[in-house]
Amino acid sequence: MQRTLVCVVSAVTAVAAVAGCGSGKPVVVNPPASAQAPATADLSATAEPAPLPAPPGGPIAGQRVQVHSDGASLQVDLTGLTRQGELITLTWDITMVEQNAAGAWYVGTRMSDDNITGYDVSAVSLVDPVNAKRYLVARSGGEDGECVCSKTSSDPLAPGDASSFFATFTAPPPEVTQVDVELKSLGAFSGVPIS
Repeated sequence: MQRTLVCVVSAVTAVAAVAGCGSGKPVVVNPPASAQAPATADLSATAEPAPLPAPPGGPIAGQRVQVHSDGASLQVDLTGLTRQGELITLTWDITMVEQNAAGAWYVGTRMSDDNITGYDVSAVSLVDPVNAKRYLVARSGGEDGECVCSKTSSDPLAPGDASSFFATFTAPPPEVTQVDVELKSLGAFSGVPIS
């Protein structure tokens, strides 16, 4: 089974995100000027990201999803929901189980808040049902900045292939020990434990 790690949060971005936590609005991450790339830099060439650690004991939640728009059958496994100070990071895998009529499936913009050009997972959210609050993916560089989350592509997944993703959010209050996870068109998970 081929596994593809889509993106990894940099320590600078994750630490900078704490400054915007707790406002009730999407977190805005503003990296220090020394960490910002020049406006003309080619950001497509990056170092190979380190693989995400495998969770002990397997996924914390999982479900089979039949994609109605194209007929693909996918296995979606949440592999972690980890609190780190005032941030929380969700990690998950998507595995192609059965192909569609085209022979493959791709993430593309299916989990983005921009269905046209958003090749990321910015539409993923956490819901705290106790406090009736939705947590949106953190952003870098202002409200319209890039999400602190995985980028996606239109590279297809063939049967047996898998891709790994992450999204970072403001953490709910410490007394909240589980949340609901919404993955846009790939469904929702209720009562996911926070570690």
